[in-house]
Amino acid sequence: MSETQPVMRPVPTPSALAAPRRTLAARPAGVPPYDRHAWETALQSSATSHQTRLVGFVLAHHAGESGYLPADGVQYVPRLAQLTNLQQRSVKLGLRSLGLTGLLWRPPSPPGQQTSIPRAITLTLPQDPERTGPPHTGGSDA
Repeated sequence: MSETQPVMRPVPTPSALAAPRRTLAARPAGVPPYDRHAWETALQSSATSHQTRLVGFVLAHHAGESGYLPADGVQYVPRLAQLTNLQQRSVKLGLRSLGLTGLLWRPPSPPGQQTSIPRAITLTLPQDPERTGPPHTGGSDA
């Protein structure tokens, strides 16, 4: 008679059973790493309204070390309106203005996703505009 061998099955480790880690949104190409002081300086020097700056400072306060706010973060408009004591319309306009000035980046919504669902945000420094005119000669303009 042949001996039967016990069946060996792999035992999953606790890390394999744990919930998957959140992946960070990819930073747009060519964007420098997040530096809160530099970001807040850029926000203060931007030509935005005081409501937009308030929204920006709240986002900077809640952002992680990489400038990332997950999709379920504070950028949900009603929550942000409550934190800033602004109207929801002002918060929406502030988020849009920060995006247009290059101070935040949101990945595009997947096709078919509702636009009311908050998306992840990455705080970014605006790109320096490329000079399109001739180089300055260094001489007097007079």
